[in-house]
Amino acid sequence: MRKLVATLVFIALVFVAHRYLMPDDDGQIRDRLAALARAATVARELSPLEVAARANEAQGYVTSTAVIELKPLEGAARKIEGREGLRLAIAAAALRFHLLTVSFLDVKTEISPDRRSATAYATARARSEAEKWEEVIELKFSLEKENGVWLISRAENHESLERR
Repeated sequence: MRKLVATLVFIALVFVAHRYLMPDDDGQIRDRLAALARAATVARELSPLEVAARANEAQGYVTSTAVIELKPLEGAARKIEGREGLRLAIAAAALRFHLLTVSFLDVKTEISPDRRSATAYATARARSEAEKWEEVIELKFSLEKENGVWLISRAENHESLERR
């Protein structure tokens, strides 16, 4: 009986360790998007070094030729090109908002059969309570796997069928 219990516990531990230490592509993409959202969350009271660190961290989630095209519900469309463009956009957000919180909700992924590219759909939410501002838009991310790491090559607005 003890051997059976020990075997079951061992199998459960192996399963849990495999799940957390070696997540599948879907899990890796979700984790990368969540980490990007944390890096893009900035506050005015952060020191310039902290803002630079977050902006530099965010650069690691996109390709060098990434294009991010955002069309907010209000205001002009914005196009961010490359890692440097993303770094500058995050630095500008830190100056503009008292506290800007970014999150990606409802992430759905589609991995290509060759497992080298993927598409992710997410509801993006940017919020600043101090300025009483919130923006919620649906985004489509195109990702490429480079050296075993998923990087965003393109992000743009996406309308789901429910809103058309």
